[in-house]
Amino acid sequence: MFMENNFTEIENKYKCNDKLLPILDVTILKNKSALYNFLDYYDSIKAAFNAGTSSRVKYCEYIKYIFNLYIKIQQKYNLKPILAYSDEIEKFQSKFSDTTELNFLKSKCSDNSEKYFSTISDAIKQSLGEKGMKKYDKVTNELDEHRKIVNYDIFDHVSAYQAGENLSTHSGSGLGDYSQYCNKNKDDRVENYNDLKQICERFIKYFVYLSNDSLNMPSEENKYNEYLNYWINRELKEIKNSATQFIEFIDERLDSNFHVYDKFSIFKNKVYNMNEDVFNKMNMLYDLYDNYNKFITEISEEENCLNYANKCLQSYEKAMKKSYETNSSKLYNALMKFSVKYKNTSNKSKFCNNRDLPELPNIIKIKEKEKKVAESKALEVCESIKTEILASPISGENDYVHFHFIYKYLL
Repeated sequence: MFMENNFTEIENKYKCNDKLLPILDVTILKNKSALYNFLDYYDSIKAAFNAGTSSRVKYCEYIKYIFNLYIKIQQKYNLKPILAYSDEIEKFQSKFSDTTELNFLKSKCSDNSEKYFSTISDAIKQSLGEKGMKKYDKVTNELDEHRKIVNYDIFDHVSAYQAGENLSTHSGSGLGDYSQYCNKNKDDRVENYNDLKQICERFIKYFVYLSNDSLNMPSEENKYNEYLNYWINRELKEIKNSATQFIEFIDERLDSNFHVYDKFSIFKNKVYNMNEDVFNKMNMLYDLYDNYNKFITEISEEENCLNYANKCLQSYEKAMKKSYETNSSKLYNALMKFSVKYKNTSNKSKFCNNRDLPELPNIIKIKEKEKKVAESKALEVCESIKTEILASPISGENDYVHFHFIYKYLL
C-alpha cells in the first residue's frame, strides 16, 4: 500500500516534541515541516510513480513546490545559516546530490521540467561546493558560532587589552615605529588602501605589545590572539573590509625580520570573519565586561559607579536573553563564567561608596520567561499543523490528497 493506514502511527509522527520548541518563527516551523514531510514520504511518492498513478500531475506540482521552497531556504541559509534548517538541508542534499533521483523525477515530470530540475541540481552542487572550500574559505566566508574556532570566552582580561590598545595609539609609547611595513608594497588599487594602512600601523604596535608578555598573566588565561581577532573585525566593520583580507594585506608586508613574526604566524591562523550574529554577541560580552570593570574601579563618583553597575546588569540580561533566543550554549557558558567572577567579587568587596554589589538578574527567571514564550508560540503552530494533517484523508486510492493538502496548506 502507498501509505500506512494507521492513525496512531501518523499521530505519533506529528507529535510536537522538545526539538521544535526553540523554533519561534512560524514560517521556519512550517518550512521545516514541509521539507520533513517530503523527505519522509519520498520513497512512497516514487512507488506511486512506478505504479503508474493517475495523479502524476498533482505529484509533480507538489515536488516542484518543495524544490522551489528548498532553493529559497538554501539561498537564505547561505547568507545567514539558520540552525533549525540544518538537518533538513543536509538530508535533502544527501538525497538529491546524486543525479539519479533528479533524472528519475525528470522522466516522470517531463512537462517543461528539464530547465527546472537543472536549476535544482546546480543549487545543490553550489552549496556542497561551498562546504568543500578550504583554501579560499577564510577569505570569503563569515563563520557562525558552531565552528570550533569561535570562542566567546575572551574578555576576562579586557581591561588589560584596552590598556595596550590605548598605549599603541600614542607616538611616545616606546613601542617603536613600524610604519615602514605598512607603507611597503603600496597599491592604491587596493580597496580602502589608506584606511587599511592606518589600521595596519595601529595593529602592529598593538600586536607587539600583547605578544611580548606585557600583560603579566598566566599563558592559559592570556587570550590576546582571540581578542585581537575580535578587535580586527570591529575595526574593519566601519570600512566594510573582512578580517581575513586584512591579514592578507599584513602578511604581504611582514617578513621573517619582523621580530615577533613567529607569533604573528600563529595568530594569523586564528583569524576568521565573524558573521553578524557572532559579532553582535561578542559586542554584548565586551560591553558587559567593560561596564563591570568601570564600576568596580570607580570609587570617587558614586553616581558614575551606579550608572556603570546598572549598565552591567542590563548587558548581562540582554546577553542572557540572546543566548536563549538563539539557543547558544557557547554564549550561555561565557555568561556563566562571568556570573562566577561577579559573585566572587561581590563576596570580597564593596563598591560605590561602600555599597554592596547589586545582584545579577535571576537566571532561572530569565530562562523560564523565555522558555514559556517559546513553548507557547511553537506549540500553537505545531498543534495547528498536526490537527490539519490528521484531519486530511490518508487512505484509499486518493492517498495523494494527503500530500496535496500539505502542498496547499503551506502555500
